[in-house]
Amino acid sequence: VLVESLTHDERGYYAPRSDVQRKLMWRLYRKIAESAPELFDYSAAYLDGCDVALVSYGSTSLSALVATKILRSEGYRACCIRLRTLFPIYEEGVRKLLEGVGKVFVVENNIGLYYRELRGVLRSNEVISVPIIDLDLPQPKEVVEVVKQWL
Repeated sequence: VLVESLTHDERGYYAPRSDVQRKLMWRLYRKIAESAPELFDYSAAYLDGCDVALVSYGSTSLSALVATKILRSEGYRACCIRLRTLFPIYEEGVRKLLEGVGKVFVVENNIGLYYRELRGVLRSNEVISVPIIDLDLPQPKEVVEVVKQWL
């Protein structure tokens, strides 16, 4: 079996050797990881004084925002955070953003993949998965129902 890659050395020359591959991969990893603060991008609504956060990304973001508005209209101090950059996770930025929030609900249209990532970063917060698996976009009412089960 022949496995090819675009492994190159410091000069940019093709070098299909394991030692060169390792060096390149670690250099790229460090470059991305060190850039996490600059790459971290999000939008937030109602962040001041919230004790319940709905964190979302991509197609679930609008549903999470509408669900946040519904929860707020019912008296809950909820906020909504839409992550635009998922990886690399800027751990310090995420922790600071959600500092003081009691419960963090991760709204996603899968089986809790990003929830697992955030749970590892947010050790002092209660992180709860809101996995809404459907071919259609999640309805805000569905999100509200799941969140209320935990409040």
